[in-house]
Amino acid sequence: MRKRNKLLKVILKQAFFGILAASVVACSPLPDLLKKGDSLAAEGKTAEALATYAKADKYEKDTVQALCRAGALNLKLNRPDLALKAYEQALEKVPTSAHAYMGMARAYLAKGVKTTALKALSQAGKLAPQDPEPWFLRGLVLKQEGKLDEALTMFENAIKRKPRHAMAHLRRGDIYFSRGQAKEALRAYKLAVASNPGNDEAILQVGRTYLLAGKIDK
Repeated sequence: MRKRNKLLKVILKQAFFGILAASVVACSPLPDLLKKGDSLAAEGKTAEALATYAKADKYEKDTVQALCRAGALNLKLNRPDLALKAYEQALEKVPTSAHAYMGMARAYLAKGVKTTALKALSQAGKLAPQDPEPWFLRGLVLKQEGKLDEALTMFENAIKRKPRHAMAHLRRGDIYFSRGQAKEALRAYKLAVASNPGNDEAILQVGRTYLLAGKIDK
């Protein structure tokens, strides 16, 4: 009987603290602050948006939504150094944030520091192995560097994780097209169109590939 009562007390205590924690989360101003920051950013009120994100960050312990949004906004404004600062703060707070590593990679790419960007993308891929974007961005960097075989591997890895990744299919097609491999290029471009029928670039590339293959009527 005593053991049963003791167990019941433990269960009730855990339930109480669970309800209390849920109540604290429900009362957090974080969601409203993030929403407000997004609205201000959309209105072009940059300073106010960043100030709101900074305020929101104070209510985050295990997440870095506000810092990542601040980084993304600074990137949009072509301020990669400020973006890097936000993403570095995010990683100091949550070292396992794949989102922050992705943002850091984009900031380094904006600065033209490709080697460091690739390292950040590699880390993001390890932390979020099912996310296609680290693979896709690594493919873009490698393609720009002329490492086409490696780039193809990256695009294929992105497609494995998201079969309807229109841009990965499109960029694969570009590599095949540049090599004069019309059959492979056409297959890739058609997959890009099937994945996103509104992608004008993919539709245009289908036509160019038919020209490459000498099929002018198509």
